[in-house]
Amino acid sequence: MSNAIKNQTPPPVSEKVADFATQNSTLKPRPTMAQVTFSKSLLEPGTKVLIFGDSWAQGYAATPISRGFAYLIGETFGWDAEVVHRGGTGYTNPGPQDVGTYAQSIAALQEDPTMQLVMIQGGLNDIYGGKSTDVATAASAAWAAAQERFPNAQIVVLGPAQSTKNIQTVLREIDGNLRMAADHASLPYISPINEVWINAQNYDDVFNVEAFHPDTDGHAYFAKRLEEDIRTLATK
Repeated sequence: MSNAIKNQTPPPVSEKVADFATQNSTLKPRPTMAQVTFSKSLLEPGTKVLIFGDSWAQGYAATPISRGFAYLIGETFGWDAEVVHRGGTGYTNPGPQDVGTYAQSIAALQEDPTMQLVMIQGGLNDIYGGKSTDVATAASAAWAAAQERFPNAQIVVLGPAQSTKNIQTVLREIDGNLRMAADHASLPYISPINEVWINAQNYDDVFNVEAFHPDTDGHAYFAKRLEEDIRTLATK
């Protein structure tokens, strides 16, 4: 795997991003995470972490892409983190180049019993991958593949966020189906949609509208919100 982050010191959060986090953390409803927690020990520096996802995890539209949220969250906690991304794909969507669904891509990863935490991000591309009702089954298969490849790791699921000001009905359905599947599998689930991370008030400030992805400040804001939820979930 590539793109390892080795205990780097994160840059200071800009005043702009800090303002976004402060203002938008008060929006309701919140919190909306499935109440499945994990050990605080996983927040310690040096924890071996895999972050798997789509082009959002890749850092698309951040400059440079290493300022993407997945890299930033690794730096924030000082994790020994690796980012594996499959742009354009999802739980049901194999992507424009037919590289495979999440379950297929994860099953192809090298087994690593030393991995301690696996975060799986995505769901937005499943708007184009088939019926929203198929997502739960496909997600369960992906998470099972992750458990097989990384048998000693805690799995955390990060749901999709919208790429438009208004959330599509089908994306809400996907998010809901992912939440139910995560609850059934007893996995922590973080929902940027239900927690209103992105909204009409901050969309223009955190999004590259032409690229349909968060810009550099948006990725930093996304990482900040994710950090808050991870700290909330790590209660054991």
